[in-house]
Amino acid sequence: MKSPPDGRFPPRLAAGGWAPLLAQSRGGFESLWVPGVVSLRAGSSGHAGPESSYDRSDYVQGFTTRKKATENGRCITKLENMGFRVGQGLIERFTKDTARFKDELDIMKFICKDFWTTVFKKQIDNLRTNHQGIYVLQDNKFRLLTQMSAGKQYLEHASKYLAFTCGLIRGGLSNLGIKSIVTAEVSSMPACKFQVMIQKL
Repeated sequence: MKSPPDGRFPPRLAAGGWAPLLAQSRGGFESLWVPGVVSLRAGSSGHAGPESSYDRSDYVQGFTTRKKATENGRCITKLENMGFRVGQGLIERFTKDTARFKDELDIMKFICKDFWTTVFKKQIDNLRTNHQGIYVLQDNKFRLLTQMSAGKQYLEHASKYLAFTCGLIRGGLSNLGIKSIVTAEVSSMPACKFQVMIQKL
C-alpha cells in the first residue's frame, strides 16, 4: 500500500487508530500503512509514543498466540495419528493368540485389562458404558502424567500426551473392526478419562 503524497495518513484512519481497523482486516497488517499511523500518534517528533508501542506489542502478542494455537493443533493431530498407527500394530501383536471376542463389550474389557496393562503396566481403574456405544475409561494414575506437576499451568501440556493415547485406543479398536472417536479429559492430574464413542458402520 503506497503512502499519501504529502506524507500524512488519511484522516479516517488517523482518527480511528490503526488497532481497530487492523482487527477488522482479514488480510493482516500488510493492508494498512502502519508506520504512518505510528508517527502520527507519536506527534511531530516522529518517535513512537507509549500508546503506539502498546498497540504494536498487543497485535504481535495476539498474532503469536494464534500461531502457537495453530502449531499446537497440528502437533496434537500428528501425535494422535502416530498413536493410531502404533495402536494398530500393538493390537495385531497382542491378539495373535487370543480367542475370538464375543462382542463389543468384550473388546472394551480387553482394552482396559490386557492392552492397558501391557502398555501402561496397570489396568484401567473404571469402565462405564451407557450400552449405546459410549464407553468411559478412567485411569486414576495415568502413567504418562505421573511425572508432571499437578499444577493447573501444566494441564495444557497434558493434551499432547493424551492425544497419542487417544490415537492408541482408536487404532487398536480399528484393527478389531470397531470404528470410534476417542477424546480425553483431565480434571486433576494424574487422573484422566478417555471417552470412546463407537461409530456404527
